[in-house]
Amino acid sequence: MNEVKKCKDAEHIKNIKCKKILVSNSLKEFIIPVLKHLEIEFDEIYGADDFKEKGDFIKNYLKINKINKKEVYYIGDRVADAKLAKNIGIKSIIVSGRCAWNSRKELLKAEPDYLVFELDNIKDILN
Repeated sequence: MNEVKKCKDAEHIKNIKCKKILVSNSLKEFIIPVLKHLEIEFDEIYGADDFKEKGDFIKNYLKINKINKKEVYYIGDRVADAKLAKNIGIKSIIVSGRCAWNSRKELLKAEPDYLVFELDNIKDILN
């Protein structure tokens, strides 16, 4: 866990003033200690141990909590994230840069709703 490095702009997550829910394909037993180590907080955390398929989980979460899809942004750093958001019918904000899994060219080809270079840019989209 101590080898996990925080992206330089991860500090900006706390500047995003909205409900932040983490849905990860990693197990919570890994996610929670890493987030504590990196000093990053989310309002709710769901890991692979909470669902079989991430897209179905998010759809059900939105339905159960009566959340309007127009008010939801899926933030990710890979092509699969842009595709998942489209399949669910929510907007995507994809972060491109050193910490992204895919190249900028690949991310642009996925046609996310927004492509940002720093997490700090997300607050401008949400306002």
